[in-house]
Amino acid sequence: LAHYVDLARQYGTLRYANAAAASSFMSAQIVSDFLVWTGAQSFTGPVNAACEGGLSAFDIYQRVGMVIDAPVRAIPVARAPGAGELSPFDYPAPFMMDVSRARQLGYKFGHSDDWIDDLIRQHDLEFV
Repeated sequence: LAHYVDLARQYGTLRYANAAAASSFMSAQIVSDFLVWTGAQSFTGPVNAACEGGLSAFDIYQRVGMVIDAPVRAIPVARAPGAGELSPFDYPAPFMMDVSRARQLGYKFGHSDDWIDDLIRQHDLEFV
């Protein structure tokens, strides 16, 4: 996330692969809450963990601009990017976690909108 805040503060242009290629995220507090919850359960086997509200690199950068009140500019890459050319969390295709098993077991993760703005501010040196 710091990459996007720094890029916005430097008035840099984000080059991204696919504006619709959202990824799953969750905050450290939600990870902690989920681990406490799983420790108190009796189920076995894997369970994916992620908040609703996936974000692509484009979405993250736009959100950073809104939160820190800075103009941001983004342009799609014209060709398939090589290794190391994309920003963090930028993928050519969606990378969302299926959390249906966690829901079936009774857990609700919440939405990235509940915490992403505060996390962005934590990475903004002008705010800290």
